[in-house]
Amino acid sequence: MNCLLLDFSKRVEAVTLAATPTTEGNPVARKTIRVSDKSGEEIPDGKGATVRITFADARKGVRELDVTDAEAERLGGRAVARRGRKPKAA
Repeated sequence: MNCLLLDFSKRVEAVTLAATPTTEGNPVARKTIRVSDKSGEEIPDGKGATVRITFADARKGVRELDVTDAEAERLGGRAVARRGRKPKAA
């Protein structure tokens, strides 16, 4: 008997694709799906963003939101320069 287990929890840290043995000993595929914290839409693999909110009062800690690409663009904000040395021209 093969069955597919889906985890639809709001907070997903990583995509898990692994064969997990069941009580009968047969391996079962497991797939974790990322869901937007803002709209509840499924975020496709390789798409989406993580928004990190840092409060001025450090006692409040840090919050993270998983959002789709479109939701991240609508949030606005300012562009931040990439860190590090520019690549050498070939």
